[in-house]
Amino acid sequence: MTSRVGIKDLEITFTRSGEQPTTALSGLDLDIEAGTFLSIVGPSGCGKTTLLRAVAGLLELTGGSVTIDGDQVAGPRRETCVMFQSPTLLPWLNVLDNCLLPKKLRGRVQPVAEERATELLVRAGLKGFEKKYPYELSGGMQQRVALCRALGTDPSLLLLDEPFGALDAMTREQMNLDLHEMWARQSPTTVLITHSISEAVFLSQRVVVMSPRPGRVLEIIDVPLPDKREAPVMAEEAFARTCAHIRSYFTKGERNVDG
Repeated sequence: MTSRVGIKDLEITFTRSGEQPTTALSGLDLDIEAGTFLSIVGPSGCGKTTLLRAVAGLLELTGGSVTIDGDQVAGPRRETCVMFQSPTLLPWLNVLDNCLLPKKLRGRVQPVAEERATELLVRAGLKGFEKKYPYELSGGMQQRVALCRALGTDPSLLLLDEPFGALDAMTREQMNLDLHEMWARQSPTTVLITHSISEAVFLSQRVVVMSPRPGRVLEIIDVPLPDKREAPVMAEEAFARTCAHIRSYFTKGERNVDG
């Protein structure tokens, strides 16, 4: 099961006592088709994370609407999973138990859930690490555990907030390959916030370019690459051309969307 997300005329303004209001998002429209992998890029402070939190039901809207499968988002949904930059593993639980934590919080863990978690760990290259604790893992391995935990909930909507931002370049590239392979097997509707243009293009079917604050959509770019992605695709002309197109927004300032 996957979810369709509709965002219409979204506005979010933060107001703090003694300070001028800050409008993070204004007049933002975006439709995310079910089963799509979509990335969002934009300058720092443009409201990318604010947008993700709004879709997750973690923020009160100032104006506009966010719907999932036609229903207004009024708070966190069981079918939505959010993964942050930090893996947020519990240090006193081993790898398998960390993966099963969402299931445990919802009730008794069925054998099928443990089998599913074990299968995901194998796919993530973590076979044999099920009984290890977070402190025994590298940063990249911890993020793989967090990804397995997220996918183990079988979300219809997966929201990723710069999950690989703290990793070194080589580990990050491997995580991109792992994420694509695991996403392709389940195909939940996925939204990735990232500062890496190459990461956005490699993983996504569509890339949203946002303006400086207050954030709005400048362009939605279809990625002209095959659905199955492996490392060599990053050497293709279409990959480089798409990255250059996105990068031009940030090297030459804001362009006319129609241009």
